[in-house]
Amino acid sequence: MSARLDIHQTDRSDKKVIAAEAAERRLFEHYGLQYSVHTVELDDPRVRIRVLEAGSGPPVLMVPGGSGEAFPYAPLAAQLAGYRLIIVNRSGGGLSDGVDYGQVDMRRLAVDSLTAVLEAFDLERVPVIANSMGGLWTLWLAMERPERISAMVQLGCPALILGTSAPRPMRLLSIPLLNRALFPVTTPGTIEQARKGLSMVGCSAETRQSLPDVFLETMVHMFNLPVRRAAWLSLMRTALRPRGANPSYQLQPDDLSRIEHPVLFIWGDNDVFGSVETGRRAESVMQNATLQVVRGSHIPWLDNPDECALLTNRYLRQHRSPVLTASEESRTASTIE
Repeated sequence: MSARLDIHQTDRSDKKVIAAEAAERRLFEHYGLQYSVHTVELDDPRVRIRVLEAGSGPPVLMVPGGSGEAFPYAPLAAQLAGYRLIIVNRSGGGLSDGVDYGQVDMRRLAVDSLTAVLEAFDLERVPVIANSMGGLWTLWLAMERPERISAMVQLGCPALILGTSAPRPMRLLSIPLLNRALFPVTTPGTIEQARKGLSMVGCSAETRQSLPDVFLETMVHMFNLPVRRAAWLSLMRTALRPRGANPSYQLQPDDLSRIEHPVLFIWGDNDVFGSVETGRRAESVMQNATLQVVRGSHIPWLDNPDECALLTNRYLRQHRSPVLTASEESRTASTIE
């Protein structure tokens, strides 16, 4: 990593940060979730990764999509009883420190970040639930450190696989200068703007109207944090091009075919990042993948929480990891069936 790497640190005394934390706390309370907050420090680059821990039982790592915020997982986490959920806020999102993604090897950052979280929580090998960019990060981890993952649940199309990209408004954020003008337009400032903005990821009008205001309020606060702006724009410039994805970070059939882990794709039939046909291609080229198509968007559990939770719970029960550290085994032995 470059010695001159720009690190965007989260100022815990900033009023916007305090408001975002309070909104997140209200959201998790709305869904009946108690959680603790941890900080994992990555050595190179030196960034602080904010991690939420909820529930008890066998551990499950959750890696979010988008700019990296954990809060969208709240409705799903509420239905994953009996698990110890380790929910990562990726760099730049959810009050984690951010980096300029154009100055780092994003694949190396992904693998090192997730490995650091596993080591900080004394976890040898776990199942992972992931979405979108978090899905890409998880696939990279599976390819480079396969011993750390027992199984995967990929919710929605993983970012940048098999020629997929992103909707046009997001691709335009890859254009320098123009992206600065577009950022305020594409970032919600009110609850109603947040509700409307979810249409960009394919959420139906019914879903958008059914989401509680506290979810949308948290979205507004988290998306308007200073650290998020810098990290998000650099991520868009790095991962995308005006007409597609950055070829350097795309996963091709040969890449996916190397992954031996059990993988469940839960794919929304209105996923605007990748069609159901893309899901079928992924299932066909991977060694141990299963595709389940559900009614929903790129964030399918918002549209279809019950079915996504049912499928996820069932898959986790089938693929519980037998590999735990001694301390983890002691903590969870009483909860494993």
